[in-house]
Amino acid sequence: MELKKLRNNLAIMDRAEIVNQDLDNRIDEMLVNIGTTDEDLREGIYEIFHKLIMGDYLTNLQITKIMDNCLDKLFYRIGEANEDSVFTRSFSSLVIASILNKDKELSFLSEEQLREVVDKCDSYFRFEKDFRGYVEEKGWAHSIAHAADLLCAVIHHPSYNLNDTKRLLGSLMPSLFSGVVLVDNEDERLICAFEGLLERGLDDQVVEEWILQVFAELKESWGGTSLIHYKVRTNVKNFMKTLYFRLAFKKMATS
Repeated sequence: MELKKLRNNLAIMDRAEIVNQDLDNRIDEMLVNIGTTDEDLREGIYEIFHKLIMGDYLTNLQITKIMDNCLDKLFYRIGEANEDSVFTRSFSSLVIASILNKDKELSFLSEEQLREVVDKCDSYFRFEKDFRGYVEEKGWAHSIAHAADLLCAVIHHPSYNLNDTKRLLGSLMPSLFSGVVLVDNEDERLICAFEGLLERGLDDQVVEEWILQVFAELKESWGGTSLIHYKVRTNVKNFMKTLYFRLAFKKMATS
């Protein structure tokens, strides 16, 4: 496929060669195939998007088109589990994160667009039901890890409002209480968000209150002996251990 060739050649192409790729048609083709089950093509499409966005190859109009499309795809057949639709949602979140990271430099997104990203990031965490990491023969789905990357991009954006923090922290709870143990580095990616919040000046008390809320929910609703209760407790405990050691190490490194 032409997109696979473009991915392979992108590193050696000069600026003129990239610009002459008829980028409007390339963008349309990539948006159509963003959730393909062909792992190499899917990963390649993200790499091309990231290169074009971060390398200043696109106009503001093209970037806005990409973001609007990906924000819609973030909810493509949302609520399905163990279906291929997860690839569309997951890789759309990565592309939105790249756009936010670029906007930190150029500030081309409007206040309304940034607000929409925050709201949809919050909703996505609450409604995603497919928590798979690696899918045999199809590659990484990594829905929660990629959503965590988007959340980190939201938090690190200069326009992020700390007043949104309690709502966004609340949106993480469905992932922890899903009954699916997150084993593919999702906790590390989620904890990046906590580090970003603390760097932005978030009061430690807000994090402490959230932690207490999680353990209260664990005690109240998940103290049984069934397999799903065990998995939920394992998920929460693993996450909290990782959070504790990451934040403790960070404190030591800055003291």
